[in-house]
Amino acid sequence: MIVSDRHRFVFIHNPKCAGTSLRQALAPYDDRGGRYWGFAEHAGRRVDLAHLTLSDLEGYPDFPLLAEYFVFTVVRHPLERALSAYREFITKGYLGFPADGPDDFVLRHLDADRARFDFRFVHFCPQHHFTHLAGKCRVDWIVRFERLEADLAHLPALLGVPAEVGHENLRAETPLAFGPEAEASLRSLYARDFQLFGYD
Repeated sequence: MIVSDRHRFVFIHNPKCAGTSLRQALAPYDDRGGRYWGFAEHAGRRVDLAHLTLSDLEGYPDFPLLAEYFVFTVVRHPLERALSAYREFITKGYLGFPADGPDDFVLRHLDADRARFDFRFVHFCPQHHFTHLAGKCRVDWIVRFERLEADLAHLPALLGVPAEVGHENLRAETPLAFGPEAEASLRSLYARDFQLFGYD
């Protein structure tokens, strides 16, 4: 998350949605000195400070700024995001979750509680947790990953800052896809994301 008091904006870092590129572009305007990076204990569990959900953010002093500042984030097709998260997961080599491919991983290790509350699975957390709280959208602008360049062309005017967004974390990736059973499981896990963000 990036908070800029000088320019009155908050960027909510939804994982696997160009967040690293946006963080780097917006870092000069971060008035928290990187406070929202790394890990911390919060409400009896470990959280990833870069990817705080809105309900987790409620426990931090900056939460009221969501009502005062311009708040934005990026969302992505849930299945594409889950594949990207899987690649990240295996690249980081998290121990204790062996899997024979993405389908096996989803069916053996991924469930709603783990995706929401286990910091190691934050990249799989349903996206509405980064945009909605108590049934209400709390962000002012939702950028679509699928039209990232076009949407972000408006960023300097909206924030009042020059911000050139690069392309971090881009790498040649082996094509992957989910089989029918794993896809059905993910569609159930991300049902609200599909509905709220209009993906099919």
